[in-house]
Amino acid sequence: MNGELPLRDIHLPDGVSGWPPAPGWWLLLAVLTMVTMAVWAVRRLRLRKQAMAELQRIEQSFAEHGDSQRLASECSVLLRRAALSRFPRHEVAGLTGDAWLAFLNQHGKTALFDGETAATLLHAPYEKNFAGNPQALLHACRDWLQHLPTRGGAA
Repeated sequence: MNGELPLRDIHLPDGVSGWPPAPGWWLLLAVLTMVTMAVWAVRRLRLRKQAMAELQRIEQSFAEHGDSQRLASECSVLLRRAALSRFPRHEVAGLTGDAWLAFLNQHGKTALFDGETAATLLHAPYEKNFAGNPQALLHACRDWLQHLPTRGGAA
């Protein structure tokens, strides 16, 4: 015998894999997803509730003063603020006239702003004694805000 024992070299275990994650990580992912969805839903409901409250204030104010010019101006501002809160600024901020109406109709449930309603929204803020239909404008605004679209366009 030559004095050497028939021993094999030391074998190290395989490295720890990062996949699949431990069950705690899956639970954390599920909790974060639920929290994100809840925050999104609450924010969406709060925005709609605030917009509807503002529209109700505008409607009450119109009942007191009866100024269709002021009504159309306030409705236009409210619609623009709601759209800016829901869509990117570069898509909404520069829209005027027919482009603004097309945007509202495209992102609404139906084409609410056409005909007399469109004329009231576009022209009443700038013309004294405009003979538009303020009730139709209020109805269209209410309908658009109640179905306030998401960024993708679906309500």
